Amino acid sequence: MSSCPRELFGGGERLEQIALILSVLFILPALGDSRRWHWQQPAEPRSRIRAHRTLTLLGHTSLVVLRLQMCVLYFQAAVAKLPHQEWADGTAMWYWGTNPDFGPAPWLATVVTPIVSTALGVALMTWVPLVIELSLAAGPLLKPRIRPYVMAAGLLFHLSIAVMMGLWSFALAMAGGIVTLCVPAGSTLRVTRADLPGQRDTDLPPPRNRPGAPESAGAGLAHADG
Repeated sequence: MSSCPRELFGGGERLEQIALILSVLFILPALGDSRRWHWQQPAEPRSRIRAHRTLTLLGHTSLVVLRLQMCVLYFQAAVAKLPHQEWADGTAMWYWGTNPDFGPAPWLATVVTPIVSTALGVALMTWVPLVIELSLAAGPLLKPRIRPYVMAAGLLFHLSIAVMMGLWSFALAMAGGIVTLCVPAGSTLRVTRADLPGQRDTDLPPPRNRPGAPESAGAGLAHADG
């Protein structure tokens, strides 16, 4: 077993390939979005324009492919570790934590070393990532009420990798993939008038609803519509 931290996902070159693929798949949905940024209200639908229909289809297809890519990625990342004795017996992270070349930074070693020096600590640091990866691989099959917890675990997992191993750009790319994987298809996150700081509904002009939208569309709390 290699003690390099990048072996968590199969090597440094593979990390770059994963980040590149995710970046391309994220760009495609943006081609058919006329908004300046994602918090802006969507414009009137332009489904009658053939070019817009094509871009919309391309964007939805890329998101489906991205979800499949994330499922395969996490499933392979977890299953590929199981045949190795160090991952099976729960000692894999001890080799990383005690490696002078690829181990944690000196300021972090004071926290990590005591943990990986205990049987329970090193077992949890080795097996918890496997559970998280398998949970993310099965993300689309989980109930909607469970997905937020899996998403939070995945984001925390990659944040810990970024802090301990310095893979910040990879963590950001994977964070976007995790959110796309766990948020139900077609959901939108809306910030409504009641969420604006220092303002109440009565302090703002009435919302401009799109044709056919209910009058109360502008009120309420921020939420994800599935």
